[in-house]
This record gives sequence, structure tokens and C-alpha cells, in this order.
Amino acid sequence: MAKNAVFTIFLLFVVLVHPISAKCDKRDVVEKISAELNEIEGLPFRELGESLNLFLLDISRIESNTLSSTQCAVANKLISISDDFQDINVLIGTDRITNHKKVLNIAKRIENNINFIQENYENRLLANTLEYSLKRLYETEAKFFESYAGNKTLTTPEKIELLNLSRICYQKSNNLKSYARIDFNLKMLESIYKNDIENAEQLYSKARKYYMEAEQSDPISRYILLKNSVELINDALTLYEKHGAVPDTVYQLKNEIELKQKEFLKHFMIYISVYGVLVFSVMFVILRRLRVWMEDVEDTNLGKELLE
Repeated sequence: MAKNAVFTIFLLFVVLVHPISAKCDKRDVVEKISAELNEIEGLPFRELGESLNLFLLDISRIESNTLSSTQCAVANKLISISDDFQDINVLIGTDRITNHKKVLNIAKRIENNINFIQENYENRLLANTLEYSLKRLYETEAKFFESYAGNKTLTTPEKIELLNLSRICYQKSNNLKSYARIDFNLKMLESIYKNDIENAEQLYSKARKYYMEAEQSDPISRYILLKNSVELINDALTLYEKHGAVPDTVYQLKNEIELKQKEFLKHFMIYISVYGVLVFSVMFVILRRLRVWMEDVEDTNLGKELLE
């Protein structure tokens, strides 16, 4: 009894985990497929309807009222593909990039289902027909991502992401010419971005180094170091802004350097002013004494002339 109970539980587990392995009623499948045909009417994926009709034609030749587990599984896959294409049709009707990324996730599921049909169903035309719709979808999405990547408001990392998605879609659509073009443009953009960011990071590090050294330097050296630091951080900022993404640390260091430079210049001007006053005072005393000495010399010479 215990063994029978365990066996029964095992069978129930298999059926629950692998429902596609069970046979199904042909009439029920025909009704579901027919309902899908009505729902997809008007969709731009015409091959989808052709594949559903092909499947109906195949099972119509079966005399039995029950379909095999494989045929039931294929029917479920077709219904899933049909539902996915309906969802995709809604998503591609928008310009939201998030929706088009969702399309790729759904397309991947469709691709897996088509592979299942291709591997398990004897009529190869069924899967091949579906592939046409999928490839046209990838072609459409490739063009969308490529066009969207041309938006000037996007950052370079965002453009790289979109061009990469476009490249993937062109590859899946078997458009190798467009794939090669996007691949070349993408690699060029990635190379430029990598070099610019590396240079920007070096400029930032150098600016920070000069800024830290300025704190421990004499007034003249401090002035020069802060001046160089400002120039370097501005050059780094220009490179970051070129690609539309500036780290907060760059703005923070720039503000710190400029604030420190203003404070230093204020104190430096006071220092120069005080130093100037002291120099002027010393020069005034020296010139005054020199004038007195010259007057004394002149009086002495005049006295000699009178004695002669």
C-alpha cells in the first residue's frame, strides 16, 4: 500500500511539473487555436497566422480525438507564441525605450519556443514560418534602437547600450551588412569613450594631487599649484561633459579648488598689500634720508666754494 501511494504521488508530481507531457483533446485544441487566429487578425506578423493554420491542417488529418503529448506541447507553444506576439504588437507601438527592451525579452521566449517546435515537431515548415515573423521583428527593433541612439540628449554609455542592442537585433535578423556597420560604429564609439574617460580620470587625479600639495606649499607655489589644479579639473570636466555623464566627485573637487583659490587670492592680495606698504615705507625712509644726505653734501660744497 505504501509503495502504491508513493507511486501515485510520483505520477501526480510528474503531471503537475510536466503538464505538456499529457495528452489532450483535439477539439479543445482546435477551439483554442481558432480563437488565437481571431485574436491575431490584423497583426503585422502574418506568418503567425500561417503557422497556426498549418498546425490546424496537420491535426485535422488525425483520426483520433486525442492528440499526442508532443502535439499538445506544440499547441501550447503556438498559443504562447501567439499571445507573446500580441503583447509585442502593443509594446512596439510606443516610443518608450523600456517597452522595446521588454520586446527583446519576449522575443527571446518566442525564440526558445520556436526552437522547441523545430526540435520536436516533424513539420519543419511550421517553425520556419514563425522564424520569418521573428526575424522581421528583430529587423524592426534593430532600426528602432539605431535611430534612438542618435538622440543627442543621451549619454555615451546609453548610446553604447542602444547600439549594442541594435547590433544584436541585426544579427538575429540575419542582416549581416547592417550588423557589420553597427559593429564598426559601436567599436569606434567605445574606443573614443574609453580613451576620453581614462584621460579625464588622469586629469582628475592630477588636479587632486596639486590641490593637496598646495595646502603644504609656500604662497607663491600655492598660487601656481591651485591655478594648475583649476585648469586640470576643468579639462577633466570638459571630457566628462562630452559624454554626458559627470561623476559627482568631479563637481565636488572643482568647487573645493575654486573656493580654496578664492580664499587664497583674498589672503594673498592682503599679503601683497601689507608687503607693498612695508616696502613703500622702507623706501620712503631711505629716500628721505638720501635726500637729507644730498642736501648736507650740497651745503658742504657750497660752504667750500664761499671760503675759496
